[in-house]
Amino acid sequence: MPGVRVPIKTAPTVRVKQHEQLANDFTVRVLDLPWAVITDETELRHFHSDPGNERYINRVREIYCVDISDIESGNLADIFDRIRDQRAERTK
Repeated sequence: MPGVRVPIKTAPTVRVKQHEQLANDFTVRVLDLPWAVITDETELRHFHSDPGNERYINRVREIYCVDISDIESGNLADIFDRIRDQRAERTK
């Protein structure tokens, strides 16, 4: 109906907020951006037009020493969880 305002709905950020510092670092170092809006549904493909995510998979491997090649969706919340888990394993 014309003139009716519908509030904008944003995707949840519950999981990403658990990794706020990592998300900021990842944005600058991996995505090579000064900032980005990242939600629990954000995927690597949202930041490029390449046919695959190999460039970012390689950067994550180089920067964080973590293999994310099996995270087919490229979901950043899943990637952040993996990086966190690998860091925890290393400190044991």
